[in-house]
Amino acid sequence: MSRRNAMVLLGSGVLGACAAPPRIPYGPDDGVSTRLLGSDYRIRTDARTEDYPEDYAPRFRDGGRSHYLALSGGGADGAYGAGVLAGWTAAGTRPTFSVISGVSTGALIAPLAFLGPDQDGALRDLYTSGVAEGIGGRPSLLAALTRGALFDPQPLRQLVAFFVTPDLLTAIAREHQRGRRLFVLSTDMDSQVGIIWNMGAIAASGDPRALTLFEDVLMASAAIPGAFPPIRIAGQTAAGRRFEELHGDGALISHVFTLPDAAMVSFRGRRNAGAALTDIHMLMNLRLELEFDLVEEKPSAVGGRSLSTLLKYQARRQVNATYDFARGAGIDFQVTSIETPFPEDVDSFAFDTAYMRVLYAEGFDRASNGSVWSRVPPALTPKTEIASAG
Repeated sequence: MSRRNAMVLLGSGVLGACAAPPRIPYGPDDGVSTRLLGSDYRIRTDARTEDYPEDYAPRFRDGGRSHYLALSGGGADGAYGAGVLAGWTAAGTRPTFSVISGVSTGALIAPLAFLGPDQDGALRDLYTSGVAEGIGGRPSLLAALTRGALFDPQPLRQLVAFFVTPDLLTAIAREHQRGRRLFVLSTDMDSQVGIIWNMGAIAASGDPRALTLFEDVLMASAAIPGAFPPIRIAGQTAAGRRFEELHGDGALISHVFTLPDAAMVSFRGRRNAGAALTDIHMLMNLRLELEFDLVEEKPSAVGGRSLSTLLKYQARRQVNATYDFARGAGIDFQVTSIETPFPEDVDSFAFDTAYMRVLYAEGFDRASNGSVWSRVPPALTPKTEIASAG
């Protein structure tokens, strides 16, 4: 994240009020009992382990193993993840995943990754063909005053609508019926909790509104605060009263989603995860290694550096926590993250094609030659301890 983009996030809270029409008021009890498309296709991250529906557990194994791929946020840096997936395919070691989760840019990757190597070309084009160039466009103070965000969300909406088609939902529904699971994380802005959406179940629902909800969830998860406006998602109470929730970037809750906190801190959660999963792969579209940069003593530079440091350490803590959990549950753990330094002259909100091609190439090259995965987090990784994901 560039200093300028970090300051966009810092300053977004003081940029005026959104001129969108008011939402129908609702209370916390209404939100808890929300049923979308006539059923519950999501669960809160603060739910108890025993409250998770059976439909959330994977029932698919590839050669006797159950692989979980967790895709992090990272904006334009998602090009790295697209390259890793294609390089993994080229190496001939990419498994069929039992579970895939996505947050922010990882949410955009997740549906295509879920459908397997046949979608590698679509993922490559998404980040390197130029179709995503300028998604953020030019920041507009007028837009901030009228929409509550600096950028017009329509280019991102059009990009999502381009690949989220009825055929894609049919294919995802088919894989869901095989026992594979696809999750996306968004943030319920009203309740300040994460929402885990069961995207395969939405796709398999048969409801005519499923395509719109699927798009809305991806848009919400990728709605970087201050840059893109949050997304209204229609809900209905158990009594039938309609209202709209406000959902934003899943990375506000977690840069990457593997397992809910309740599962990671309880014996039952560890036991259940150990029974369901054999491997966790954390694909971090981020730089986890510490990076030296001589910071100028001015508010924008100090603020930007402070926020980027905060976000980096949050991501590292999430990786470390998952690593510790996996060891305790007897689950194989592997992680990868970006090594290419971030160029100061690149605006990551602009989705610069040349920059994304560099990251795609890094991911592809490292995955195809078997050097992309590490079995321990970066802070613990000797340079010699690199393992391929077989």
